[in-house]
Amino acid sequence: MIGSTEGIRLEEFARIVGGTLLVGDPQALVGPASIDTRIMQPGELFVALPGERVDGHQFLPQAKAIGVGAALVRRGFAAEGFEVPEGLALVEVQDVQDGLWAYAQWARSQRSPRVIGVTGSNGKTTVKEMLSSILAVAAGQDAVLRNRLNFNNHLGVPLTLTRLNGQHRYAVIEMGMNHPGEIAELAGLVRPVVGVITSIGHAHLEGLGGIEQVARAKAELFQALPEAGCAVFPDGQPILEDASGHVAKQIRFGSEQDCRVQVISARSASTGALSVELRIDENVVEATLQVAGVHNAFNAAAAAGAAVALHVMGEAIHDGLERFVSAPHRSVVRRCRGAWVLDDCYNANPTSMVAGIEALATLPGAGRRGAILGDMAELGPGAARLHRDVIGAALQAGLDRLILVGPLMQRAAVDLDLVGTRKVDVVESAQEAGNLARDRFGDQWRVLVKASRVTGLERALDRWCSGEEGR
Repeated sequence: MIGSTEGIRLEEFARIVGGTLLVGDPQALVGPASIDTRIMQPGELFVALPGERVDGHQFLPQAKAIGVGAALVRRGFAAEGFEVPEGLALVEVQDVQDGLWAYAQWARSQRSPRVIGVTGSNGKTTVKEMLSSILAVAAGQDAVLRNRLNFNNHLGVPLTLTRLNGQHRYAVIEMGMNHPGEIAELAGLVRPVVGVITSIGHAHLEGLGGIEQVARAKAELFQALPEAGCAVFPDGQPILEDASGHVAKQIRFGSEQDCRVQVISARSASTGALSVELRIDENVVEATLQVAGVHNAFNAAAAAGAAVALHVMGEAIHDGLERFVSAPHRSVVRRCRGAWVLDDCYNANPTSMVAGIEALATLPGAGRRGAILGDMAELGPGAARLHRDVIGAALQAGLDRLILVGPLMQRAAVDLDLVGTRKVDVVESAQEAGNLARDRFGDQWRVLVKASRVTGLERALDRWCSGEEGR
């Protein structure tokens, strides 16, 4: 088995990455690349990257046991004391990450799907999944490649491209960033014909400085588009409009009538789903999304705009939006010990925090409202103020109870003189938050759970729900 691509002969692979075939049959095939032996398939290429805590070369025995096609290793690794499994094909390069990028560039050059690049401060994973669902309806599931999990950075994007095969008519590639030039580099590798910027908000300010800088960094995606390409972006963003001035087509989405894709209405259903009505040119599409929050209507509009750019219309947009399944921990409504929970704990920034707080009002049930809110990362010098602002927004919205998690939230609570007050609890860890939630949130409460990845709030949900989800 060669994973999801046809494979490449080892001798050719070694030439492409500028390496040396140390061990292995030159005519043997190797498939898509992976850096994680926990999710690898037989026949794939194991890329032995150094990590923050461990070196990928430690996992060569596990890769051999899985039956990988080969491993990409750094020159001289064997002299560093790593175990070298007998019979494992090895291709040696000076820099393993450079070798991965070379493989991805080759894979992209061999195929010609319609490639759609997706980025934005909020909603990029959701839009990627919505658009992939629409395109799967139009062309079939096997015709669409998209990033797995959170593979949207300088490692995840090239890993995704190595999975391109002859069946793929479309590739929807999400791209993340935290500093200027990163989107430009990724877009240069991806070479999209359609670029989608979902939103501009307070995210990655530590590496960028302010909202205008965020917009310019995201706009690098549009600058990479060919003249015949199409830019899809939210209304009211002059920087994005200017950056896309060289392309043949621009599609704006939003609530204004002059938008090519207009959000006419968004209504919460009794199940916690969202019914949306979109106007696309002169046609109206009504669909029910299995996510909560009005902001997801605009994510649906962004996905519809990209579909229009690809000449996919009508029923495919409707059916694709209705079949869309949210990624784990992203605007998912679930039950937890009788409470209705908006599980959006995958990531957070100030803009998405406020959207989540607003979305609480759309959840089922008539009980009180609360939130477990954790630290937001990469906000730079303004982090303390932005955490205070989020807590202030939650209190102004009338939430009945807050559990705040992490040092930044704790500092903000101290600054606002909220520690020890009736409505606010401050804890250090996600596990503590989960234990406390059992006492604080009862039957029919509506609760938002949200933080940046570093906080790991899914552990709070695990503690709180404790096997009783669906009660």
